[in-house]
Amino acid sequence: MPTPIMTSTRALLSFVVAVAAVGVAAGCGGNEASSATVPLFEQGGSGQSGTATFTSQGSTTRVEIALSNSPAIPQPSHIHQGTCENPNPQPAFPLDDVVGGTAETTVNASLEELQGDEDYYVNVHKSATELETIVACGNLPDSSGGGYGGGGY
Repeated sequence: MPTPIMTSTRALLSFVVAVAAVGVAAGCGGNEASSATVPLFEQGGSGQSGTATFTSQGSTTRVEIALSNSPAIPQPSHIHQGTCENPNPQPAFPLDDVVGGTAETTVNASLEELQGDEDYYVNVHKSATELETIVACGNLPDSSGGGYGGGGY
């Protein structure tokens, strides 16, 4: 005769198996969005930091920037090849200006491309007239999730 503990254990096991099956079925749909959130580290004592969230949209990627202590004036932002520590000054992908701390842009590159063999980083400039001054920067992780950085510059 089953004891109350055995019955509870079987019920719990059945629940876990059911939840796992739902999770596998949901993952098989191919419609789940993969994403990466990149910390944007303060640069040059700007007092501005935040995140850039990259969301896969198939062959394109939506990039959402959220920056704290951002002024009301537009701040240019870009994706560059290289890293914050070893920057390439030529933008690979322009992003919409950060205004009031936020920006949203869709770039013509897949998230897989941006996290592939080439290194990429995101930076935000002080203003259109002060492009040489970077206020925040963050390295995109590679597909393994490694590669964050950009602090202290």
